[in-house]
Amino acid sequence: MIQLFTLHLQREIKLKQDKSIFPAQTAADQELFKRFHLAYLRFSNGGVILSCNPVLLNLLGLQSDSELVGTSLGDSLFTENFAEELSLYLSAEDFKSKIFQTTVNSSSDGLRFVNLTVIKTESVSGQKVFEAIVQDVSHLQIKQKIQSHVETIEMSATLARRASHEISNKLTAVLGYSELALIKIPPTEKAFTYIETVRKSAKNTLETVHELKKVYALQEYSPMVLDLSEILSTEIKRLRTRVPSKIKIEFSAPKNTKCTIYSDSKALKYIFDEIIANALDAMPDGGTIEVKIKSKTLQSNNQLHLIPGKYITLQISNSGTEIQTALRDKIFEPFYSTKEYSIVDGIGLSLVERAMYLAGGRVILTETKSGNTCFALYFPRYRKMG
Repeated sequence: MIQLFTLHLQREIKLKQDKSIFPAQTAADQELFKRFHLAYLRFSNGGVILSCNPVLLNLLGLQSDSELVGTSLGDSLFTENFAEELSLYLSAEDFKSKIFQTTVNSSSDGLRFVNLTVIKTESVSGQKVFEAIVQDVSHLQIKQKIQSHVETIEMSATLARRASHEISNKLTAVLGYSELALIKIPPTEKAFTYIETVRKSAKNTLETVHELKKVYALQEYSPMVLDLSEILSTEIKRLRTRVPSKIKIEFSAPKNTKCTIYSDSKALKYIFDEIIANALDAMPDGGTIEVKIKSKTLQSNNQLHLIPGKYITLQISNSGTEIQTALRDKIFEPFYSTKEYSIVDGIGLSLVERAMYLAGGRVILTETKSGNTCFALYFPRYRKMG
């Protein structure tokens, strides 16, 4: 495609021999450039931009080509170091077309990752002129980061599966023998206290192992098209029958609109149960849990590093004890817990984060306008192709 593009340009754009090395874009040039869907620019051997098309201006968030034409690559487009590296490469006698990976700064979207394909053209007044195609590959960078993260978690899941079976077998034996010993030993003996401590530790650790098994259970992730509003409506009805009367649950979702996502139903219920469990722990004296479903469109270069597009957001907030700012960065770490003697409670949220990655979304800890702790989950909205 790039070769066809270049040949087409070389046929239709003839450099004017009777003009200076810095010609302004003509109306004919601009009309021609509008027909191309790739960002294009032309620059001199000294790194001065000679012309560009509207697609490049749109990528950079600029209104007019006058903001680029006549400026140097290092000042207006790339970093100074990359511009120098590019200049050295282009000055080589054995120059060949090459693709560079670099970044550009967009005034509307911030830093963008791009592939710059440089092609040498004929000389004008004895000086070299280069053409280049700029392709925005920011979405690919995001995908690579997500894939790397998921692969790391999957390796941890495999390790957890192997370890959990071994540990579970050993702990079951320890728990069984300690319970038998407690039957034989009078409660007044010191040995009884020691063995009871062993029994409690074995039981707590066994519960931790059972939580670890959920890690590799997510490896059987089987996504399907789901209506988030419909599923949560059912889950909240079930939840209201289980929570104490001092806990109030409020639920809101878009009316007459399906909130379709592509996820695993078991994983979705696990996510909901874990976040609700954290909310209940934060409200021992009662309070309110708010569950809200909304639609949101994310732009490019968003802070969540998600692919731009339409998302279904699930916000679960509670009026309980606020999580300290210093602890928020650690909340999704495996085995981290705000409880002093409960390792098992430090696994759930890390699995929530993993399940959200598998769904192509994200979970963050934030707060409502009133200052309540809030978990915000972003699911890509499912749209049937074709």
